[in-house]
Amino acid sequence: MIRSATLRDARSIARIHVDSWRAAYEGIVPDAFLDELDIERRTKRWSTILSASQSETFVLESENKIVAWLSYGPCRDDDCEDSVEVWALYVCPSQWRCGYGSALMRFAENLARESRRGNIALWVLEQNLAGRHFYERLGYVPDGVKKPIEIGNLSLEELRYQRKVTPEGAPALIPSNRPSVAKQKTFGFSQQGFPRYRWK
Repeated sequence: MIRSATLRDARSIARIHVDSWRAAYEGIVPDAFLDELDIERRTKRWSTILSASQSETFVLESENKIVAWLSYGPCRDDDCEDSVEVWALYVCPSQWRCGYGSALMRFAENLARESRRGNIALWVLEQNLAGRHFYERLGYVPDGVKKPIEIGNLSLEELRYQRKVTPEGAPALIPSNRPSVAKQKTFGFSQQGFPRYRWK
């Protein structure tokens, strides 16, 4: 079952957030950084996020337990004003490859169609090959725009992926007429890194 997240879900979301980072970014992000991630701090942060209503967060439950979540909202990039953005998608590592991530992405695509937005954008670490393969399998393609990001004093880059979500759901490359480094609009705490990669 997919439903809107509530404040009571903050700890479950935080746990999946931390556990997923440690599993997905091992060997990409410094170990010391991953070791310092804290579920209690993340729970407090998620309580703030869920109260702010800057994006919509949805949880997927299996056997009455939250196993994945997705945050969705207006695209934060200046050259994608007519798009929506998947701000974050995380699945409990023990539930990877069970179809939960794909189910949440299909849910987000249906929301985009209902809102008459024909395009979805999202960002993925360039080094996160598993994540990139997941989105490519669903029809998302890199549009050539990238952005530097620093995690644990390590300089990395994010790649932007997009997909057309027409009624036929046909994937398409979205050419960018902007410079290769994206500018990001401010949506509340997004400049503090909402759920992307910066941890405050």
